[in-house]
Formats: sequence, structure tokens, C-alpha cells
Amino acid sequence: MSLKGLLKRIVVLGAQISFAFRNGRLPVKQFQTAIKLAERRVFPGILYRNRALRFIQRTFVSRNLARPFSTFHYRNVHYLYNRREFRLWKLNPSFSPLERIRNIFISNPRYNESIIEERFPESLDGYEIGDYIAHGCNAAVYGLRVDGGRPSDEEKFPLALKIMFNYDYSLPERYIWEGMGTELVPLKSLPKSALVGQMGGFKPFKRQHPNIIKMHTAFVDLMPHLREAAELFEEAAPSLDNFGLIHDPKTLFVVMKRYRTTLREYSLRMEIPKRSGQVLFGQLLEALVYLSDQGICHRDMKSDNILLDYDYDDEIPHLVLSDFGSALVSGFKQTYIDEFTDLGGNIALRAPEISRANLSPGKVLDYSKADLWSAGAIGYEMFGQQNPFYSRYSSRTYQEKELPTLPSITPNVISKLIGQLLKIHPSERPDVKLAANVVAFSLFSLWNDIKIGMKSLMKELLESDNKHEVVNKVLTLFAAETFTARSSYEFFSSELQLRATFFSRVAFQPIYQSLLYFDNKEGA
Repeated sequence: MSLKGLLKRIVVLGAQISFAFRNGRLPVKQFQTAIKLAERRVFPGILYRNRALRFIQRTFVSRNLARPFSTFHYRNVHYLYNRREFRLWKLNPSFSPLERIRNIFISNPRYNESIIEERFPESLDGYEIGDYIAHGCNAAVYGLRVDGGRPSDEEKFPLALKIMFNYDYSLPERYIWEGMGTELVPLKSLPKSALVGQMGGFKPFKRQHPNIIKMHTAFVDLMPHLREAAELFEEAAPSLDNFGLIHDPKTLFVVMKRYRTTLREYSLRMEIPKRSGQVLFGQLLEALVYLSDQGICHRDMKSDNILLDYDYDDEIPHLVLSDFGSALVSGFKQTYIDEFTDLGGNIALRAPEISRANLSPGKVLDYSKADLWSAGAIGYEMFGQQNPFYSRYSSRTYQEKELPTLPSITPNVISKLIGQLLKIHPSERPDVKLAANVVAFSLFSLWNDIKIGMKSLMKELLESDNKHEVVNKVLTLFAAETFTARSSYEFFSSELQLRATFFSRVAFQPIYQSLLYFDNKEGA
């Protein structure tokens, strides 16, 4: 190319760049790219007159010398992608429908919003305390929001602050963590200072469960001045009369999601339909399945400690289990030492194997199915009936035949399940996973047609030589119904969440045993 031609190209390129700048259509990144392209197209066009130099330039600038060797690279890529064809055994793992279904639901935020995590301040300075909500013997709860935010009118204080009562402000901070640490069982990221005392051997949850109260953070800070304190919980508020002169009265603060009401308030105010009762009971059992897998016993099961969240009255609420202050966190066995041994926070719903035990120093108590018994008693409230153990009966003296009949809206299979959960001897109660599976399967529309659906399926399950195939068929149908319902907005989010939690833990043997439970038991 002549010098004149080169100058013409430069002039044309400059004019185009100038025009683009004037019209604001050429960002910096595009300009840099254009320069690189111009250098590639224009400058390589200048060839040396010397034949040897020109040969070298044409060979290396255009990469002609390397082109014959490119096939080696593509052969290597082909081999890497297809190397299993050269193996004696192909490494092509096959997943059963059961495994595929479990993998879909276990980590999908569409069905499990609890896996979405946020970060929150770790001192009171980062928050604004709102309205008073409630208080008990050990704590008070207030509305809360992150300071500096601009919340909507509907969610002025979307968080809840649990202020633990410290009845000895003179103790060092480490004693606060040691004495109140079990409250933080649901917290996924526990501070090391909390892993002392009863929590010494506790391993924090690897993931947040949707039916366990969502805690965001916890910290020790100065006790704030609260206007309700003098009237509602004066004995726990720092004052000169109660505690003397204390310069830095500190206690434990827990930041958590705010829920709308408790199960007790909801059951007294609302008429609970059949479907709502099934979903609520299923969510409670799913929480117990998770705690059981972690080796944790709640020991304070009652409707006041079960929180519900919903947007409007016709919606099936989302349920979470809260208040872990009395929990056993390192196994289900506890040795009775003396009269000061903590046997659990709720006497009314204390399981008969605990309330009827002959207590003496050294006696080992087994709580492995204690929460399951309490859940059976709470089942009455979920289907619109008063809990018989709040006033009429005592777990220390009741007889199984005396238990009242559940309301007529209760599915037969769940009525029989609750009766078995309330067996006096824990060995006669079903496994917690079987109980949760039965409630989940009771939501399956196939059970609505008893003669055609359930009986034909049970016959196939009992007679088939390939039990895995029948179980996979049932789970596939149940999963397909769930996918379809989500797309058509047929079910409330709480039921979809329950189904997803169930699917995320499916395994053949528990599912098979749960299906056998429906044999000769009507599930409608």
C-alpha cells in the first residue's frame, strides 16, 4: 500500500471517530476497541521491501506458521469431552427419579426462600426500636428496623428484637452467653463466645430451615431505656432499687424476622379449614424432623411458641417454631441430678415418659420422642379444637381411651396418626419422619379418589417385586402436581413450601413405610 493510500485511510478513520464523538455514540470502551481494530487492519498492511523481512512479517503477523498445529488443540478438546468413551466403565452417573426430585427442591430459592441470606448490624446503634409486641418471663419482644432505611407503610418495622432479661447485671459478658446460649439454636452463624456451657458441644445449623424461626444475628449490648419496662417487667429492668448502681447494664439481643401472630391467637380468632390444618400440622412436623436430625429436642412445645405469618385471612399461614431457651442441644438424654434440674419449659405438654418418671439422682431421661407427643396434642388446635391437655387432662394421669375425638374436618389418616402420637409409651409412637411423610402425602390429590387412586396404588405397591419403581412413580406424580400447582398459582406459598421441604429430604425406606401406612387407612 502506498503512503497516499495509508493517509486516506487515516483521514477517513479520523472523520468517522470525530463524527461519532460529536453525536455521543462512541463510549470510551468502543473507542479503544476501534483503535485496536484499526491497528490490526492498517499497520499490518505496511510490508517491508526486503523479501526476507517481508516473508517473516507475513508468516508471524498473520499466524500462518501456527495454523497447522491448531488441530492438536481441537483433538485434545475432543478427547477431554469424550474421554469416557475410552474407559472400560463409563463414568455416567444415573440418578433415580427420587434423587432428581430431591436435588431440585433442596437448593431452589423458588421453593425455599429461607436459603436467601442477608447481613445485619451487630449492635443496637444500627437499629431503631419500634413498638412493643409481647413479653414473658425471660424476654420482651419489640418491633425493629435497620436504622436509616426507608420502609414502606406496610412494613415500618419488619424485624423483631428479642431482649433477654438479665437478672444479674453484675456478671461478666461471658456468663450472658453461657446462660442464654440455647436461645440461639436457630442462628446459623453463632459467635464463638456463645459455644460455652450447654452449647459447648453444639454444631450450628448448616442451613436455615423454613419452619424454624429465622434469626439474623445476636449480640450483647447495653440495656436500653424502654418506657414499658417500669410497668410490664420492672423486675428485669436495670434500676437502682433492683440492682444497685450499675454503670454498664448489658444483656443479650436477638434480631429475627417478625411474624404476624401465634398459633394460639390464630386458633382462637380464626376458623381453621381442613386444608389449613393439614398444612400447619405438616409444617410443625417438618420442623421436628429437622431438629431430630440435628440431635435437638425443643422441650417447650406449645401454641404460644409457634409463630404464623400470612398476608390475608383466607391464606394458609407459614409456620415456624420459636423459643429454644429450654432445648436440649447435644442429644436426647438428660441425667436428673436434683430438684433444680430443668425438665423443660412447659408442664402442660410435657410428654408422659418425663412427667410420669420416678425421678431420683442419676436417673436418665429420654426425650427422643417427647416433642412428637407434644405435637400430637397441638394437632387438636390446628383442626379447630381446644387442646385437651391445657385444662381437662394431664399427661401424668390420662388414659389413651379417654382422649376426645378430633373434629370431623380432620382427615381420617391424620386422626389416627394423632392418636398414635399420643401413645403413653414412646416405643408405640411412629417415627417423626413417617409422621411428617403421612401428612405430606395426605395433601396429594390422588388420595381424593379412594376407590381408584389409593386402593389401586396400594395394591400395586404390595404386589410389585420392584418397590423402588412404585415409590418413584408416586413421587413423580406428587412432584408433577407440585410443579403444575406452582405455575397455575393453585396452592398457597405455605403449602408449596411444605411440599418442597418434604421433597428435599426424600429417601426410599421412609417413603415406602409412609405409603404402607395408608394401607387400609382412608386418607380422604
